[in-house]
Amino acid sequence: MTVAVIGCGYWGRNLVRNFQQLGALALVCDATTAGRATAAQLAPATPIVADVQEVWQADVPAVVIATPAETHFDLVRQALLAGKDVDEALQSAQAVLASSAATSDPFYWAGFTVVRGPE
Repeated sequence: MTVAVIGCGYWGRNLVRNFQQLGALALVCDATTAGRATAAQLAPATPIVADVQEVWQADVPAVVIATPAETHFDLVRQALLAGKDVDEALQSAQAVLASSAATSDPFYWAGFTVVRGPE
């Protein structure tokens, strides 16, 4: 499976780098010039776009959302309506699943970061 990463800032750059190394990165989207420049350095052979509509139209089955928290709900909703599987880090966006706008076909999962203390 390949993915599109939306957002290549503080956390998104790690996701872009990791998916690139795994050979699973199909597309990167970032609205900022700086984010697109970072993506180009990390994944020079990967298409990079500024408009999220290009992600919804792309032949990519899944998206990973790494944008500011306040954008997650709307992006998850749009992704599900576009038929994309979705991974994002905020469980608050699960509310999209309860809305009548969400379809039953795409798969949604909330990611998480494991923080471990000294052992």
